[in-house]
Amino acid sequence: MPVATSKSGLKDEFDINTNSRSKNRKNNRELDADFQHDRLDLRDSEEQQKIDSSLNILFNQSKDELFSLTSGYKKFQRELKSWKLITNRDEITLERLVQARIFISVGPQKKFQSNEIEALKRYIAHHNGSIFIMLSEGGEAKLNTNLNFFLEEFGINVNNDSIIRTTFYKYFNPKEALIPDGVLNRALSEMAGKNFDIYGEKSDQTSQSLQFVYPFGSTLNVQKPATPLLSSGSICFPIKRPLCAIYGCSSSTGSNSFGFKKSSQGKICVLGSSYMFHDSYIDKEENRKLLEVLIKYLTDDNCYLDQIDSEDPDINEYNDIPNIINISERVKTCLQDSEEIPRDLTKLFDDELFALDMKNLPKVIRGFTDLKIKHEPLPLISPQFETPLPPLKPAIYPPRFYEPEAPLLELFDLDEHFSSENARLAQLTNKCSDEDLEFYVRECGEILGVTRHLQQKERDAKGILAYIASRILEYKCLNVNS
Repeated sequence: MPVATSKSGLKDEFDINTNSRSKNRKNNRELDADFQHDRLDLRDSEEQQKIDSSLNILFNQSKDELFSLTSGYKKFQRELKSWKLITNRDEITLERLVQARIFISVGPQKKFQSNEIEALKRYIAHHNGSIFIMLSEGGEAKLNTNLNFFLEEFGINVNNDSIIRTTFYKYFNPKEALIPDGVLNRALSEMAGKNFDIYGEKSDQTSQSLQFVYPFGSTLNVQKPATPLLSSGSICFPIKRPLCAIYGCSSSTGSNSFGFKKSSQGKICVLGSSYMFHDSYIDKEENRKLLEVLIKYLTDDNCYLDQIDSEDPDINEYNDIPNIINISERVKTCLQDSEEIPRDLTKLFDDELFALDMKNLPKVIRGFTDLKIKHEPLPLISPQFETPLPPLKPAIYPPRFYEPEAPLLELFDLDEHFSSENARLAQLTNKCSDEDLEFYVRECGEILGVTRHLQQKERDAKGILAYIASRILEYKCLNVNS
């Protein structure tokens, strides 16, 4: 049976249900607000991360590059002070590439792995990234890298050569090439602040174009879809060859309006010289302006190229010149066109040119009669042998014989040998004193020639005085007898 209830009880139960539903709706609104707040925070963090990555430049050092930010590219780093430069020394992966807006490699000296090349391709195709690669003279053969394997897909190839300037101006080294007319696309000069008619004649723009130094660099081969930006000009050799090229940069329609086509993929810029933005050359001529223009083309989708210059750049074909020095050392005969060889090879031999026969002998005998010459056997002509050497002639200069060397006069006392006996005795008397009586008597005997009449044992003072006394005695005795 149904239980009877009062009106007041029904009212209380209705109030309880209403309060519980309102509380549930309030909780649901709070949960929705928290969820929307979390979504906004997540979107803000993603946008902030995207903004941060758009200001990063990844400077690669994992391939033993020629220069680094602390060695050779310090001014390059100061020039890009508005960017955050990150050095990469690990393997190149897509996760590292997407953290930066530009990937820069300056003269890599190691080869890229297949997974690294694939990461670079995905970085260009799907993540709107930009790559800036610089090499040097000799190309990838000198640097021992394989960048052409990656660049050929985009229409760019680096040659294994070098650029030199044919005339001297400012720089002593021919490989430090100063190029005054090397800008192929007039939009680059306009981007650098050169004010002139971009649709005028190119001959009038040479003096107003960007001048740059291209040191120790190589040339490029550029095909569609890539576009050459710089060339070697008409002064450097090879003449009018591409030095810098870009891939993925859109061109204008030729009108003066700024309705440009934006590219949905990334960009690649290849420069054949790593020294162009080195600390020693970045301040030379207008290299710094050129760096600003290239960075702007790599990062700004609103930058464009001139369509006329992009479709028909002023460049020449790459013509190989033979190495004349090596060819001159290996001289060979010229190759001449010969007649067709007959099937019967015996027809090639001509027996009438050289033959030993007697058919012309009758003509020779008749020639004696016609010339009125006696026909007789030829006599034997006796040979006359000439002397193979010229006759001898007397020498003009007398022979020089070896002579003994001159005496060492500094070892001889000339006064002692050429002075008189009285002078020598006077000198000896002045030298000696009473204590030198023994020496005085011996030297006097030597000077007077007494010692040569005495034996070796008697050549003392007593012997000399005894000999002198005996000679005096003999002299006196002879006088007495007379």
